[in-house]
Amino acid sequence: ALRFSSTLGFELDGDTAAAVHAMHSRLSNLSGARILTELTKLISGDGVLRVLMEYSDVICSVIPELRASVGFEQHNPHHDRDVWLHTVAVVAHIPPEPVLRWAALLHDVGKPPCFSLGPDGVGHFYGHAEKSTALADGILARLRFDTAGRTRITQLIRYHDLPVAPEPKPIRRLMNKLGVDAVRQLFALHIADTCGQSAICAGRVETYRQAEQVLDALLETDACFSLRDLAVNGGDMLALGLRGRAVGAALQACLDAVMEEAVANDKTALLTYAAENLQRFANS
Repeated sequence: ALRFSSTLGFELDGDTAAAVHAMHSRLSNLSGARILTELTKLISGDGVLRVLMEYSDVICSVIPELRASVGFEQHNPHHDRDVWLHTVAVVAHIPPEPVLRWAALLHDVGKPPCFSLGPDGVGHFYGHAEKSTALADGILARLRFDTAGRTRITQLIRYHDLPVAPEPKPIRRLMNKLGVDAVRQLFALHIADTCGQSAICAGRVETYRQAEQVLDALLETDACFSLRDLAVNGGDMLALGLRGRAVGAALQACLDAVMEEAVANDKTALLTYAAENLQRFANS
């Protein structure tokens, strides 16, 4: 019922809605795979905002880890909504791709157990990204989410609170760590997360838009951010006399130097750099 309401854009009749609220506990009789299918379609619908706000009891019936978020006040100037209403807003503001919608739904599931109130009355959620990642991984495993999707979702949740500077060096490192597609999705989650916060955070959206532009510019210039983009390879390191693990260490050092803009991604320049550091690589 809620999946149809979200995807087709209609509201349930009063008696039907009352029955949904009254009978939601019986959803526990369904398999995780069936719940996953219906929930994925539900949270990907255009009407997801209304459905999640009106039927949090149903959602929490199948994902009980979210129950603590409902009505949980954040006591923080950056948030003018409780954890659940913030989560709902983030889901509604992110593109309707299943991985992104699931990342948005679960990105703050670990906030309530991480809450602490400072002496100034301001709430904090230290470590909530890691806690949310662990909880999300368990939820997705229980629902039988495919391995690739589960890995990407938990990856996005783990880094959703990571500060992003719209500069080539840090974004190149992000590309190296996560891959281009994941970085684009992470920026989308950052933007949606900001849209679910109070107005004082609105300026961050422009920061993430600028970060997207830096990412595009790096790709246009064929920026080096992985070993396969490097102008030297394992054969080149072998020719210098390196063997075994020293070859991998040398290539990684070359990549780090290029990403730090200390050495150009040029074969001659990198061979010179490797030759100058040969002993260090050999001892690694």
